[in-house]
Amino acid sequence: MSIMRKHTSSKQIIKVIKNKMASVDYAIEQCKDTDEVTDLSTKDFVTDLESYSESGIFSDSIDFTYQTNEKEHNIVLYIGRLSTYCNVSVIAKLQLSADVTMTDVEEELRKTVFDEVAEQVSA
Repeated sequence: MSIMRKHTSSKQIIKVIKNKMASVDYAIEQCKDTDEVTDLSTKDFVTDLESYSESGIFSDSIDFTYQTNEKEHNIVLYIGRLSTYCNVSVIAKLQLSADVTMTDVEEELRKTVFDEVAEQVSA
């Protein structure tokens, strides 16, 4: 697993899932004060992430970072861990689809709004 966590956004994570580049293997929430862990349904995780990513100016108000694991062909997401205002953080694992490379997924996760505008202009 790569040691460095890279930044992404909720919108990019949703694109990876909707484009079937990866699926959610599991999701948990962890209380920062007590370390208590609660399992989340993968369906609820995706639904809530979609709602959050469509929340306008607030859609980028929480930190989204990830680590890659080439050996196991997956990505672990860390959500809200850096925010001092969040009492709960979320950890989720995305399992890459068999026909998708880590490079493909990382390219999508690393896209910025400027990349998206450039793609629209060139189309």
